[in-house]
Amino acid sequence: KCEKAGILSDLRKHRHFEKPSEKRKRKMNAAVRKNRRGPRVPRA
Repeated sequence: KCEKAGILSDLRKHRHFEKPSEKRKRKMNAAVRKNRRGPRVPRA
């Protein structure tokens, strides 16, 4: 239940203060990782 609500990940996020530049870097890494899997093929 906790994992689905995202409580644990939220706690980990707020454990230390994250500078805006670090936050942007983390988001960029997540976007790159997501795009690396390949383009989504729409099903007709």
